[in-house]
Amino acid sequence: MKFDLNQHPEADDELTAAHDYYLKVSGSDLSDRFSDRIESAVDFVFQWPHAFPRFPIEYAPVTVRTYGLEEFPFSIVYAVGESEIFVLAYAHEKRKPGYWKHRLEK
Repeated sequence: MKFDLNQHPEADDELTAAHDYYLKVSGSDLSDRFSDRIESAVDFVFQWPHAFPRFPIEYAPVTVRTYGLEEFPFSIVYAVGESEIFVLAYAHEKRKPGYWKHRLEK
């Protein structure tokens, strides 16, 4: 099945901020590696969207899953719809778990 990728605007902001942070502290090598890792992780999620752990949320309208990145302290938090994968967050591991739950309302 082919999925469309959609992202919550705040998730897009998180991704940009993380990329900019890595660019600032370590230069383009690390920021490029981060971008490449995100891209390959998203591709992996597209291939096996139901394979990753569920994030436990009571009374959620959809099942939310997480995919942790290798090398970087981030997870892709997403929901799978009938024809889309909706990224709720590119969540840093040091942030409060579930801080993005309000984004389920799109």
